[in-house]
Amino acid sequence: MSATMNVDGATAVQLQELSDLLDAEADCYAHLLDLARQQGRLMRDQDLAGLAENTQSWQQSLPLADGARIRRERLAAELMTRGDQPAEAATLSAWLPKLPLLHREGLEPAVRRVRATVRALDRQNELNRRLAEFCLDLVEEEAAVFRRAVLTDPSGRYDGAARCTQAGPGGVLERQG
Repeated sequence: MSATMNVDGATAVQLQELSDLLDAEADCYAHLLDLARQQGRLMRDQDLAGLAENTQSWQQSLPLADGARIRRERLAAELMTRGDQPAEAATLSAWLPKLPLLHREGLEPAVRRVRATVRALDRQNELNRRLAEFCLDLVEEEAAVFRRAVLTDPSGRYDGAARCTQAGPGGVLERQG
C-alpha cells in the first residue's frame, strides 16, 4: 500500500505516525510507572531525600507524558473525523475495527501497550496512595499518644510523689533500620 493511499480517511504514513505517538506515550507512562514504584519503595524506607528527588522527577516527567498524550489525541481525532466516524463519538476503540486488518494489526499492539501501562500506573498510584494514607494514620496516632502521655498529663512523666512513672509514652514507633 502506498503512503498516499487513503485508509478510512488516513494515509499509511499518518497511521504509522499514530503508532509512533502511541509508543511514545506508552514510554512516558512506563517511566512514570518506574517513578511510582520507586516512590512506594522510598515511602517504605522512609527516605525523605529520595522522595524529594522522586517528586522532582515526577514534576519533570508529567508534562512530557501530557504532551505525548495530547499529540496522540490530536492526530487520532484528526484521522478519525476524516472517516465516517462522527467527531463526538470518535474513539480509537470504535475506529480501529473499521481499519483494514493490516493497519489495525499495526496499531492494536501499541494501543494495548498504552492501556496496560496506564492500568499498571493507576494500580501503583493507588497502592502508593494507600501506603501514604497508612503512614499519615500512624503519624496521627503517634501524635495522639504523645498528647496523651506528655501534653495532657499535668505532672509530666512523674507520679504524685515526684518519682518517675513506669508508664511512659508507650507505643511510640521508632524508625527501624
